[in-house]
Amino acid sequence: MTAIDKFRLDGKTVVVTGGARGIGYAVAELSASVGADVAIIDILEEAGVDAARRLAASSGRKVHFYGADLRRPHSVEEVAAKVEADFGCVQVLFNCIGVNPNTPVLEISAEEWQTVYERECKRAILCSSGVWQADGAPWRR
Repeated sequence: MTAIDKFRLDGKTVVVTGGARGIGYAVAELSASVGADVAIIDILEEAGVDAARRLAASSGRKVHFYGADLRRPHSVEEVAAKVEADFGCVQVLFNCIGVNPNTPVLEISAEEWQTVYERECKRAILCSSGVWQADGAPWRR
C-alpha cells in the first residue's frame, strides 16, 4: 500500500472553496485523483467553469462549479443547497479562498486588513461552522 492509498476518497464528495485556480485548484485536482467527486466554489465564474470542465475531463469524476461570493451568509446557504441537490452528503470541505496583500506587513492599513479578514477568515468560518457539519448534513437557518 502506498502513502496515497491511505488517503483514498472513493465515494466521497469534496467541496473546495477558492477552487478555480491556484492552491484551491490543486486541492480539487488531488481530491479527484484519489477518487472524490468535487464541488468547486469560487467567485471567479470563467475560471471556475473552465477548471471544472478540465478536471472532469482529466479525472473522469463528477465535478461541478458553483459561482458564489462566500462573504455573504445567504450566498453560503444558497450554494450549500445547490451542492446538496447535486451531490448529496458532503464529507470533506477544503477552504482555499485566499488573498495576498501587496503591501509590506508593517504598512498594511486597517482597511486592507479588513479585506484580508473578509476573504481569509469570514468565508472559511461561514462555510466550516455553519453550512457543512461533521456528519456532512448541510445546515439551514
